[in-house]
Amino acid sequence: MRRCDACGGSLEGRDKRAKFCDAKCRVRYGRGHRAPAVVVDLPFTTPEPVVDDKPLTLEEIAAELRTTLRRSDTPASAKAGLARELRATMAEIEARKPVAKDGIDELLDRRNRRTS
Repeated sequence: MRRCDACGGSLEGRDKRAKFCDAKCRVRYGRGHRAPAVVVDLPFTTPEPVVDDKPLTLEEIAAELRTTLRRSDTPASAKAGLARELRATMAEIEARKPVAKDGIDELLDRRNRRTS
């Protein structure tokens, strides 16, 4: 009489190629007879820090954020945060722009430049 490879139960009435008495035994056997994982030691190297003498301007930061948002390999979970950061950077750029003068102030400035 043939026996189940996992539990040792009877395989009578089963196909002649059967090795297990049911799906539970087949899964149990498969989980218990896996090849052991191979652990490979990789050499650890610390990356060289990037040293920039000049900090990035807000416009350069905004351009970098735009580029990262448009890349196809940027995960969707990161895009919302990047979009918020880009929006905040653009708001900061707008806040730092000089306030536009109205038409009369511009005419006065032109006249003062001409007369001086």
